[in-house]
Amino acid sequence: MSFDLPSTFDNPTGWGPPKNDQGLPFDIPYQPFIKGDRIGQLLYSTKGRGGGGRGKVGFYDLPVDDEEKTWTTADYNKPQSRGRSFRARGRWGNQGRGGGVQRGHRGGPGGRGQMGTKPKLRKDQNGGFGFRGRRDVHRSASIEVKADWNNVATLPLSDLSKLNEKPPMNGPSNIQTIAEEGEALFWNPFFDKLGPSQPLDVVQMQRSLEDSSVVESKKIREIAGKMMKEAGAGDVQVYATDAVLATLMAAPKSSVAWDISIERFGNAYFLNWRKGTAVDMWTVNETAQDQPLMEEPTQASATEEQKLNIQPKLMKELTGLTMNLSQQVLDRKKAVTGKSAVAKAPVPEACEANNTKPASVVYRYRSWDLPHKDGEPSIKVVARTHADGYLERPRSYFRTFAFLDLSAQTFRPGLMRKEEGAITAPEIINNGTRLAKQAVVAHLAGCDKVKMAYVARKKADRSQSHSILHFTQYELRDLVKHTGMSFKGMWNILTKIINEVVRCKNDEMQQKFVLMKDPNKPLLKLYDIGEGGAEESDDDSDEEEEEEEDESDSEESK
Repeated sequence: MSFDLPSTFDNPTGWGPPKNDQGLPFDIPYQPFIKGDRIGQLLYSTKGRGGGGRGKVGFYDLPVDDEEKTWTTADYNKPQSRGRSFRARGRWGNQGRGGGVQRGHRGGPGGRGQMGTKPKLRKDQNGGFGFRGRRDVHRSASIEVKADWNNVATLPLSDLSKLNEKPPMNGPSNIQTIAEEGEALFWNPFFDKLGPSQPLDVVQMQRSLEDSSVVESKKIREIAGKMMKEAGAGDVQVYATDAVLATLMAAPKSSVAWDISIERFGNAYFLNWRKGTAVDMWTVNETAQDQPLMEEPTQASATEEQKLNIQPKLMKELTGLTMNLSQQVLDRKKAVTGKSAVAKAPVPEACEANNTKPASVVYRYRSWDLPHKDGEPSIKVVARTHADGYLERPRSYFRTFAFLDLSAQTFRPGLMRKEEGAITAPEIINNGTRLAKQAVVAHLAGCDKVKMAYVARKKADRSQSHSILHFTQYELRDLVKHTGMSFKGMWNILTKIINEVVRCKNDEMQQKFVLMKDPNKPLLKLYDIGEGGAEESDDDSDEEEEEEEDESDSEESK
């Protein structure tokens, strides 16, 4: 018994049988392909759908029998029929669920009984939420990277975001309040009754906070001297302010460039900031769809409002506004006595420089032992924090912050009385970075509650006059949830950053670093700057601050 192999037809230039071959055993419709082509069509059955396919019968619909007619090609290049439904292009388009809005009915992106479209939110690479179609803004670095600086470490913000989503370790332990000083006052309950129909002007309080760096602070140096003597051989101490720690702990949400200088003396690390940067000032709309520009527009058609609403000026406006609010809401007729009373603090140097009075706040010097794994050094963090005052019932510390209406039209009294959440939600989305940092500084100071003011400019093109429309109170745990962060995750982020800095130390007793947020990429970069420093950039920053102050003074006089 023998078996004869069937004849085959070799095609060296393509797939399938030769194009002009006449020896095929049966007639099969076949479309020749080149070997480099990708097959982009699949078959699917239309049986049971009430027809034999969509559109006209194509070349691949083999009319062999009724069963074969239930198959057709899936060609995604074909235009899809919209059927006979009519969709109006006007504002009142009579569309169903999922497309446009139908007046008075559910469905469409506007929701129940709403008009218009709603921008789609997506989770961005930094763990927060932003809008599709975010405008790309090219930013300059907050400090010039010199040629002799050595990039010793790079931390992607996406890796830090994972520590927030799934914290590998618990929060800090052995939390202590080392010292308290300042002036403790109670919250004025008058502001709880303040309503949007009767706004109150923000008063320029002419007071200054302690803004010395941790190296210049006499109290920090006193605490550091004691702790460095008591620390073990491999123990690490970190000294910073609440603003610096908040910037690091909320780093995954930041987009504005910033930098922090780090000085190492043995196993002690001092974290400083440069004045006038995003570290010690509150940003505005940092996570918004259309973020404020970093420089004034140069077009001749630019309005005064557009020139005013750039990020550096907005940061200065909101930071000064927050400072004035925190002093205005205190009850100066009622003194805090007993255990809640604190020692008097030295007069800040800023008071002498600005001819102002010391701010009525409670400076709290606190320490935390960071979580660490086996083989990692134990790290103790010491920070200067402050609380704005006391709430009388229940007795607890609080901080005061503000939502700012730049257009003088968003915080409408009627809407605030009925739907306060409709105003708060966009503020949370557009200012996620700032709210995360504000939650951290309140947490570091041991505050349980945050007083949030709704403040609006009296005129959109004036940044010196504001009105308080309303106050609301947030539990600190609720405020941090709105930002998409968690305190446990943010402590893990801080631990990761500090461990990376400690890993890069050399054999010298002293060392200087600069940790900076890349202005255009979600990265943190650590530079070993040797014996040099950032003094030149400091001078530039001071000059810019003086120019801004001169401009603000001239506007106020107008």
